[in-house]
Amino acid sequence: MTLRLTSRYLFVFLLAVLVFTELHELSHLSVLGLVCGSFGPRDFNQWQAGPSCAHPALSYLYSAAGPLFSYLMMWLGAAALASPDPKRRAVGFSLLFANLPFARLFTALMGGGDELTIVRTLWADSPHFVLYKVLMILLVAALSGLPLWRAYRRIRNPRRWLWLLGFALGPMLFEFGYLFRALNGLLHAGVLPQPWALGTPAFIWLHTALCAALLLLFRRNLLLVDAEAAPATPRIAQAAATPSVVG
Repeated sequence: MTLRLTSRYLFVFLLAVLVFTELHELSHLSVLGLVCGSFGPRDFNQWQAGPSCAHPALSYLYSAAGPLFSYLMMWLGAAALASPDPKRRAVGFSLLFANLPFARLFTALMGGGDELTIVRTLWADSPHFVLYKVLMILLVAALSGLPLWRAYRRIRNPRRWLWLLGFALGPMLFEFGYLFRALNGLLHAGVLPQPWALGTPAFIWLHTALCAALLLLFRRNLLLVDAEAAPATPRIAQAAATPSVVG
């Protein structure tokens, strides 16, 4: 596939990043509600269990729910890259990178993230803790790295490693500035902090609903990332653009 960037595509792609980031968090919280039955405070990228959890020994389940959702989306996107249909490839490419594969690996290498939380929950007192930590990082590298490798193999642009790097780092940097700094700053300053469903503040629900609505409305722009999948120019527009010759 030959990638190209347009302002319309970038707008819709970043909407997809925001929507799938929140779906990741809601995956955590849905399982948290089943296991614990209560919720602690949360913002756009951090959440806590409630003060009294019905089954604290099962905390690894809600820690695992978010990554499992994200990896599933990445691999579905990676699978679509093998399709002969350029539209499916374009959507698959966006689905893969909207779930931040590089961010999962980067966070694990820095010693954080849900995956290493699972290791600390299950094996914090084990004499083999370091081994389990290394094995988890290798698992994260495989689950996020293999889809990235498939995307790299499908890119036909010159200097494709730069395209891969841009899609790997760009969404992560965007979220850091927009979600974690700007919107978290507003939430912590008291903008609609009251929890609605799943212990999630009204501000987060309203922001996610707006992003999801815009994503659905402009979803066809996701095809613009692949030059082969971009919608064809309507015939009427083509006729208007073609000069006529009168004999």
